[in-house]
Amino acid sequence: MTFYYFGVGIEVIVEPHNKQQPVRAPVKDDLDLWYDKIAKALRNRKGCDQKPLKVTAESRRTQYRETRDRHLTWWITWDGSLIAPDWPRHPGVPLEAISPGLETRKRWEDEIDAFWSAMMAAIAFAVVFYDEQVQQVLPESRRNYHYCVPNKKHSRHLKGKSMSEVAASINAVQNKENLVEVVQGLSKRDRPVLWNFHNVTRMPFETETGPALGTVEFRGGRCLRGPVRTKRWISFAVAFIVLAIQEFKLPLKSSYTSSSSAQFWEKIRNAAATENMAQHLPKGYKTMNESNRSDITDDPGDDYPYDPPSSHFVPQSGSTLDFE
Repeated sequence: MTFYYFGVGIEVIVEPHNKQQPVRAPVKDDLDLWYDKIAKALRNRKGCDQKPLKVTAESRRTQYRETRDRHLTWWITWDGSLIAPDWPRHPGVPLEAISPGLETRKRWEDEIDAFWSAMMAAIAFAVVFYDEQVQQVLPESRRNYHYCVPNKKHSRHLKGKSMSEVAASINAVQNKENLVEVVQGLSKRDRPVLWNFHNVTRMPFETETGPALGTVEFRGGRCLRGPVRTKRWISFAVAFIVLAIQEFKLPLKSSYTSSSSAQFWEKIRNAAATENMAQHLPKGYKTMNESNRSDITDDPGDDYPYDPPSSHFVPQSGSTLDFE
């Protein structure tokens, strides 16, 4: 039996329910105060095991980075990407909520074991092969955004290459570091791509000790302020990983049959069904990208205002998910 583990990073600016307790400016002076309040409130909630959530709060991220057990608890912390040109005029508290390790299980009937490198290569190829289709799934504000640039446009090894050339490049990789170099690059400035592979292995620029996390980070999710959309983006990202591993085996072929956006979405839903997650995905991909105006208000827990194409996008509306 193979287990899939994933984590969620939710970046958001929040406002207190109690309007009589406004957020003072500059909010950076009170981050620990607000983070402790949020953590305390979350500890009153029960998780899937019916036990109180385990939550840690700290604004400097030092403890989070240095703690080996960081995947055992929710972390309420700071993320530098939440700084926007018009912030701190925004009346809220910026934070990133990082989940503990979450799990979905699947019985693979045709495999007893899977080589990690082969799985990573399949995911890397799918990231390039389905780039246009994934872009259609993303909300307009997340397409080609500088915190989640498509890997195909960012990597010097992928720019201008045909799919047969991309397949040949991935087939030729000798190790995880080489794969990361091909799919995005090895420097710190190569990190903010749509599918971030930097946690697959130790990066040359890292100073921390210890093993790599072994995760792939999806950075394209939209603002998450309610359960429906949160489940949607988790299900989409997990389904994409499952689809990649199902569809692309090593050695990669020089050509594959292309799919329309609608066909790709049907594949995603089928892959999600193998993980019992299809119920969280809408029937059409246009509900995900919110181009269908009538589908936007279907989540009562998500009241983030709809941004028409002419509006100014504020970058604190992103979310990330990690997969292992």
